Amino acid sequence: MTQSLLCFVVLLVTAHLALSYFPDEWEEDCKKESGYAGDIGDLNYTDPSSVPRPAKCYMACFMGKQQVMKPDGNIDFKYAKGLYSKVHKGDEKKIRMFHWIVDECAKEYKEYPDKCETAFYYVKCKRLKYDAYNQ
Repeated sequence: MTQSLLCFVVLLVTAHLALSYFPDEWEEDCKKESGYAGDIGDLNYTDPSSVPRPAKCYMACFMGKQQVMKPDGNIDFKYAKGLYSKVHKGDEKKIRMFHWIVDECAKEYKEYPDKCETAFYYVKCKRLKYDAYNQ
C-alpha cells in the first residue's frame, strides 16, 4: 500500500513538473477545444470505456501542442524522448526511466481510428509502464 501511494505521488509530481514546463494557455486552449474540464490524473486508465471522449481529445490536443503527436495523428516517439530529456534536464535517472517508457510504448503502438483514441492509448501505456517501472 505504501509503495503504491509513493508511486502515485511521484507520478503526480512528475506530471505537475511536466505540465508546468508548458505554457498555461495550452491547457486552457485544449480544454476549450475538447470540451473537457476535468483532471486527466483522475481517470481510470485500466478501463478505457470509462474515459469520456472529450478527455481523450484533450490529450490529443495537448500532445499536438507538445509536438509529440504529429498533425497526421501519429506519435513521434523520438521527439517524445527528446522532450523528456528537456523537461527533466539534469535528472538522468528520470530521463532513463521515461526513455524506457517511451520505447516500451513504441513497441506496443498501433493505429487507432482517430487522434483522440491514439492519444488516450499512448497516455494509458505510459501510465501503466510507469507503474510497472516503479514496482
